[in-house]
Amino acid sequence: MPNFYEFHDHTADIQIHAVGDTLEQTIRQVVLAMMNVMTSSEDIRSEETRETSLSSPDLDILVVNYLSEYLYYFDAERLLFSDVTISPIQFNEETGEYTINSISYGEKFDPQRHEMKTEIKAVTYSFLEVIQKKKKSEIWIVFDL
Repeated sequence: MPNFYEFHDHTADIQIHAVGDTLEQTIRQVVLAMMNVMTSSEDIRSEETRETSLSSPDLDILVVNYLSEYLYYFDAERLLFSDVTISPIQFNEETGEYTINSISYGEKFDPQRHEMKTEIKAVTYSFLEVIQKKKKSEIWIVFDL
């Protein structure tokens, strides 16, 4: 199955539906969709990297917190990303937490090269669904614009 994302109309917000062979690939698609909402993502160079590591006792919270990191990167450092490599999500039985680790590749926003489309204010829990099956994963998520 191909990995992809698509946009759905949502009142005053935008809903993303992403699909991948694994949860990690699906999360990657949501990150790429976020960048596409904010700017012309095909123009983002891989000049800087950021390592991200987060843990949570719940996959839904992990996904929202992880995606919120990308809003932080943009708001605080003006970083956009063209790609992300996500290691397999681990579950620690002792702590009862899921952990995600990734490396993201991108560059600082340059108004001369990057078209600013829409500002994402927040990643929401509204209509959030993280669906995992044997050979397919899906995420439905809404961004507050």
